[in-house]
Formats: sequence, C-alpha cells, structure tokens
Amino acid sequence: MTINLIRQPDNSNLCGQACVAMIAGISLKESIKLFDSKGKTNTKKVYYALQKKGISCSNKAVRIKNNNKPKLCMVTIHYTGYKNRHWCVWNNNKYYDPARGIKMKLDTFERETSFIKINL
Repeated sequence: MTINLIRQPDNSNLCGQACVAMIAGISLKESIKLFDSKGKTNTKKVYYALQKKGISCSNKAVRIKNNNKPKLCMVTIHYTGYKNRHWCVWNNNKYYDPARGIKMKLDTFERETSFIKINL
C-alpha cells in the first residue's frame, strides 16, 4: 500500500489522528472529525475511527515480540524518560512518523511496544 506522510502540527497530540489519516487516505482535518476529539487517543478510539472509514483492523493492541509486526499496522512508540506514547504507521519496512518523518529504524531513545494490525 502507498502511504503519504501526514504531519501532525508541532507540539500537538494529534499523532493518532495523523496516522489514521495516512491509512485512510484523508486529510488530518477529516480524521479529527472521525475521532470527535482533538487530542490524545487510545487503541479503542483508533479502532472506532478506522471502522467509521470502513477499514478493518484489530480491536486490541498486540505486543511486539521478535519483530512480529505485519506489513501494515499502527505502532505504539515509547520514549526513554517520558510517560507519553506516540503513534506511527509501519508500512513496508518504514516508519511513517507524523512528528519526525519517514525513517527505516527507530532512534536509540525510542522503543516500539505494540501494534494495531490494519487489514487492507
């Protein structure tokens, strides 16, 4: 699947909405409407937003073990020293990070912990 990077505004908590926008092929503004909120998201909110667009996905996050990620999923990233989590899209061996751009691997202060599988 072709993904177009959508950036979240600086200093915002719109990573989940930006990731859903990338997967659904819609604007960030349209994605925010799907969530009915403009802030932090969780797995349940992501699931419902994708369902509204007719996109099938897992309704629970799956722990990442031995690089068990599917080709397309939303990944939860944790940063060393911070409580906040961050969403990225994983597609064809690249991270589409709405805050930091497209990258092949995570930085040393980043750790992926779980994913939501996207069934397209």
